[in-house]
Amino acid sequence: MMIERSKYLLLKTGTLLVLFGLSLPLASEGRTSAEEFRRKMLIHKSHIIRLATATMTAFPEHFKGIPMDLAISYLQLHDQPKIQDLATLKKYGYKNRHTLNQRLALLYQKKFGEGTADEQAEMSDVKNSLNGIEGLEKQEFFKSKGLDPNSEMIKSLLWLEKIVDVTDTGIYRRVEMHIPEDKKYDGANFLEKSGDSKGAVVSRWIEDNCNTLLKPPVSVGSCNSVYQ
Repeated sequence: MMIERSKYLLLKTGTLLVLFGLSLPLASEGRTSAEEFRRKMLIHKSHIIRLATATMTAFPEHFKGIPMDLAISYLQLHDQPKIQDLATLKKYGYKNRHTLNQRLALLYQKKFGEGTADEQAEMSDVKNSLNGIEGLEKQEFFKSKGLDPNSEMIKSLLWLEKIVDVTDTGIYRRVEMHIPEDKKYDGANFLEKSGDSKGAVVSRWIEDNCNTLLKPPVSVGSCNSVYQ
């Protein structure tokens, strides 16, 4: 059965989060350490840039007018609050004594809508912090480049980010997101259900070619190994 996306927190860019917990964990079954979660996010972020640049090259008709160097600079901000230290987060008004990375490590594989009232409040707080900080960082980026965030070029860039994000999540973060290993095109199916058939076509192309696009592989195994 395909993952029910409505049970997870969905950021503006389509990034899926699993949230739970209040204190620092030790790694155990169903959990991950803060260090391991950060490593996973760094890999995911590297995938985002590599898949996005390949997609721009393969589908120039969809992303014309977006300079490659601008896209790369922008996409480096993707999920950035998940790996930032406390001092950096506090510059944006963050008040918790633990980093978002530490809190998210506790929340690994946890579903939105489950848990106690306190746990739900924690989920909401982490979601709002992530959305708020990443949004501010991207606003700063657009301002520094003299870009209008409502322009068609930026809308195309945000669309590209969403496509590669949900696609890589469906491939690389399957365990975290409870996606069955025999299910292909999770990202494409999500986009299709959201009414984005054009994005779904691009997502399927990425998944079909991910072994080549991510060479040399930076994650364990190959993209398609989970289907074999």
